[in-house]
Amino acid sequence: MRNASCTALVMALLAGSASADYILSPFKHDAYGVSEVTVGPGGSFELDLFLDSNASDETITAIFQVTFSSEGLVYESYDWQIPFANGTIDDDSKPPLNLLPETLSAGTLSGVGRPDGVVDIDLSNATDSPTGPPPPFGTGVLVTLSLSVPSDYSGPQTVTLDVVPEEEGFFAGIVGGELVYVQTDGGASFVLNIPEPGTLSLLALGALPLIRRRKRRAST
Repeated sequence: MRNASCTALVMALLAGSASADYILSPFKHDAYGVSEVTVGPGGSFELDLFLDSNASDETITAIFQVTFSSEGLVYESYDWQIPFANGTIDDDSKPPLNLLPETLSAGTLSGVGRPDGVVDIDLSNATDSPTGPPPPFGTGVLVTLSLSVPSDYSGPQTVTLDVVPEEEGFFAGIVGGELVYVQTDGGASFVLNIPEPGTLSLLALGALPLIRRRKRRAST
């Protein structure tokens, strides 16, 4: 019964969106479309991975990597959105939630089949239901990442983050014995600017006269 329900769901989905694609993009948390942020050493930020579609696509899995152009950021945590769950048997993200925080480096994920010298993390999850077909995910914020810049950070002042979805796409279900996937592409890069501590101090000092002028105007 569960398989029949799942098949009916996927067939209805495909009938209305056979040529549709997903785009998975990194944006500043709660700021759709904003793909750049400035964070100084000792600061932190959150990143929304937003899944968008040119049709009514739905998926029951999400498997992708986030790559970083440089080492040194601290991966604090992640938070999957419903119907995906954090830290369950279906959550195969690496590093796993229970081993975070971790300072990212080329050795964070290594081993057979992994490229050398790449700084990346794996995000992998599947929906599940013990009583019926897996509940699908449509569009919106898929998962939110929490990252920080260590106070002793000494890397480049610009770090680029890219989303790399699984090559075959996100899994939609099984139809007629065939696995059905929705083609998924990564969106534009996310840019993290990390000014030196001295630069932040100069910026703050430069803003003081403006703040004082505004206060004087407000008091007159």
